[in-house]
Amino acid sequence: MDNPYAAPSSNLSGGNSFGAGIGVTQRVADIMRRTMPWARLAGITGILHTILNLIANLSQGAHRSPIAATGVAYIFLGINFYLGVKMLSYARRIGILLQTGRASDLAAALAEHRRYWKIWGLYILVVFILGAFGGVLSGVAAAG
Repeated sequence: MDNPYAAPSSNLSGGNSFGAGIGVTQRVADIMRRTMPWARLAGITGILHTILNLIANLSQGAHRSPIAATGVAYIFLGINFYLGVKMLSYARRIGILLQTGRASDLAAALAEHRRYWKIWGLYILVVFILGAFGGVLSGVAAAG
């Protein structure tokens, strides 16, 4: 535990880390500081996009497309909502990192970011496979 009565110290050695103990460099903190508003914007717009699409799907009533009628669209909307939440969580973790400067908080922020991209990658893979499958089915239906 740090001595509360110790004289203040400054970083005269030329190192550029901040935070107590093992911290991240000032350059990393600056990069994360500039990333945080964009991550927050991406998360908020992702959630708003999901909500607006949900309202549009629900307001179509009996005129819904077959995809919306089967509920597949709602699964994709749920994934989009989750991705928006993950991006906001990443921005929140960056905020914690900027307050503490600890390397462990950088690792936590990067873990949130990795989770986001893992789900995004699986999501795109599924969409690509379903699109290819739908293309093959329409080709067979058109030829038949």
